[in-house]
Amino acid sequence: TAVRSQEDRELTGISPNNTLDVVAIDISGRKSFVTDSNFEVSLGAETVLLTGESTRAFTQDGQDRTKLLGLGAAGDMMIRWTPAHAAFRVLAGYASGDSNADDDTLYRFRFDPNYKVGLVMFDQYIPAATREEYRRVIDPERSGEPARGVYGLVNEGAIENAIYLNPQLQLGDPEGLLTGVGALWAWSAVPMADPYASFANGGVLSGINGRENASRQLGFEVDVSARYRKKIVSDLTLELKAEYGILFPGAAFDDAAGVSDGAQNLVRGRVALSW
Repeated sequence: TAVRSQEDRELTGISPNNTLDVVAIDISGRKSFVTDSNFEVSLGAETVLLTGESTRAFTQDGQDRTKLLGLGAAGDMMIRWTPAHAAFRVLAGYASGDSNADDDTLYRFRFDPNYKVGLVMFDQYIPAATREEYRRVIDPERSGEPARGVYGLVNEGAIENAIYLNPQLQLGDPEGLLTGVGALWAWSAVPMADPYASFANGGVLSGINGRENASRQLGFEVDVSARYRKKIVSDLTLELKAEYGILFPGAAFDDAAGVSDGAQNLVRGRVALSW
């Protein structure tokens, strides 16, 4: 359990003297074992309940304090067959969302940005969409003064408002050449809505790219990777890694005519020395 009571000093986009009073209750567990047939099995899960209140954002009806109630959960299962240097892993999780700006409770839960699932959707694509949401909300041609707390719309690469399933297959030696392929399916916990478009549409939830009725289908992603490690000397290891991901955005990102957004690609390489 963690308890946090905070008063903000004056920062860009944050009014001074705003408060945050929150309690997080966390339950987690992990179990690993080896079977008689050389299978290594690892199971892990974590659930967090977040509750409290804050004055960082006004509610639609003008109340000064917003209640907070969020729920997040993540599961991780891996089965490794040592003789074949093969492993099968599945990541699954849930983060609550909030699509109703008219009540006095914020239900959104946001994972730690360092917890990564996939390469494109949660780490690159959705954060870019939230930055566009923020730009529209603060545009002086659209609103004289944006509501307090709109800076919180920007996502820096964390899982939020999502249900996801991410199976992965790995082949090779973790201390030599290791290759992997994974698939990611994701849906939003509540419809993925654009705040400004929904407001302009009379409160009817509207999609980020103009879809009239917001959807929960976030999309499908395929990722492949290859990593090579080589010990140069006793305490120095060279690591080379290449990754490629392609995301096919779901209906949540359709435009007003119902046309899907195009496939999104990411290629990334890394060279590292560790000792």
